[in-house]
Amino acid sequence: THTHTHFLLCIEHTQSLTHTLV
Repeated sequence: THTHTHFLLCIEHTQSLTHTLV
């Protein structure tokens, strides 16, 4: 569960960076 949560957070962080770059 912890790993899954970390994975989701990582995705959100990546999406945020992508949105900022775009």
